Amino acid sequence: LFYDVDPNYFPRVCYPVNPTNPVLSAIGIGLGVVLYALIGRAPEPYNRYLYGLFFMALGALIWRWGKGDRVSTLAGVVAGVYGVVRVFLA
Repeated sequence: LFYDVDPNYFPRVCYPVNPTNPVLSAIGIGLGVVLYALIGRAPEPYNRYLYGLFFMALGALIWRWGKGDRVSTLAGVVAGVYGVVRVFLA
């Protein structure tokens, strides 16, 4: 069925591994958890807006750094929309 397929037609994509990526990821997750907890201590009318802004910023960052990757772009859009919904409808 696929006898005439050139083996070089589907090139392998190999990205160089940056050894600092796991460290930066752990630092980012830790900062996100701490920031989320600090937002929870804000007074009642403001924490709703701060949570929304947090998720909008998170969505913008995911969308920006995930350009070209459909899953990351979709995750960024979902986080941003959730932030907007949280600000205006919650």
